[in-house]
This record gives sequence, structure tokens and C-alpha cells, in this order.
Amino acid sequence: MEETSDRAAVIVGTAMIDDSLKSLLKGWFCPSPIANEDGLLGQERALSSLNARIRIAYRLRLIDLEFAEALHEVRELRNAYAHWTIAGQLNELHYRKLIISLADKFRTVTFVQEWAKILKDDPKRYSQFLRIILYSVISVLDEGAKELEEPEPKFPLKLTDSRQLKKILELYSKLPK
Repeated sequence: MEETSDRAAVIVGTAMIDDSLKSLLKGWFCPSPIANEDGLLGQERALSSLNARIRIAYRLRLIDLEFAEALHEVRELRNAYAHWTIAGQLNELHYRKLIISLADKFRTVTFVQEWAKILKDDPKRYSQFLRIILYSVISVLDEGAKELEEPEPKFPLKLTDSRQLKKILELYSKLPK
């Protein structure tokens, strides 16, 4: 995802988030009674869309409200890139507002706030910053799916849960500032 266009990064990153959210939900639900068929999460099923998955994850208290709002913003960004024939650059005003809103949801995570300050001085870096946000969301969801295997899983998941952002801190430390 690092060396792709903005459009590809948004679409692929959101697909990865969708897969991670699906894994989290699969881990929470009991198995489907029909082998090799998922009546809820499969294609064209009740929970096949990212929107439906976000809503049910929140209603099941797997993610908190702020996390659900962030996922909806990512979904909105993906829809803009996927459905518009001319989808602009991430440093354009509409996209910048969405990305800054996403960053706001990480307000207690120091490295994200450091990047938000860098963006004010260098708006060309929105693309790189969004990739960090997408990786952060994927990391939290993947760690949440692993958490389901623990005897006392801790839910709801929060974007700012530091125990789930170790991988992102490693990525961040390698980026030029």
C-alpha cells in the first residue's frame, strides 16, 4: 500500500479494514450451522457491506462510538475514491477535512498528533499520513480479533488503545519527518 496511488491506497486500505472487521465479527459470532456458507457475513448477506459491519460491531460493543465514526469516515473516503471518475488528491480540501477528522480521533496518541502538526506545514504529506491512519485502524481490529481468544477479552476496542498500536509505532519511527 506504501507505493500505490492515493486512490489505490484508499480502496485497498479500506478493503483490508473491511476484512479485519469481518474477522473480528467472525470471531465473536458462533460458527454458521451450514458448512462453507456464512448466512450473515457472506456476499449479498445481511452483514456483507462495510456500513452494516461497522454498525453491528458498534451495537455489539466490539468497538466504541468514536471508532465506529472513524470507520464511517474511512468508508466515506473510500466511496469518494471508488465511485467518482475524477477523485482528486488527498491534499484537496474535502479529503483534508476527512483526514484531519480521523486524526482527531487519535488525539491521545502522540505520534499521530505529531504527524497532524507536520501536515499543517506540509500538506503534500496527507497521503503518507492517511496510510498511517489506515494501518493503525487495521492493527487495532486485528489485535481485537486476537483478543477474542483471551479468557477475558477487553471490549469495546478503542482507536487510542496503546497496546494495539505497537506495529504502527514501528512504522512511524521509520518514516522521514
